[in-house]
Amino acid sequence: SIKMLVTLCQSDNEEIRKVASETLLSLGEDGRLAYEQLDKFPREFVKVGSRRGTEAATAF
Repeated sequence: SIKMLVTLCQSDNEEIRKVASETLLSLGEDGRLAYEQLDKFPREFVKVGSRRGTEAATAF
């Protein structure tokens, strides 16, 4: 889910952060918006899913 990717983007492991960020950006508008908010807010406050019922999932 986008929420899990946001968590992974704040990992201590650089490779995990890189892959999670790239995956977020590949998920369209919702992923891009979540990615843009990463630098502005702690992960608890990053808004995920701009449209009701929208959720994207991915597997590593």
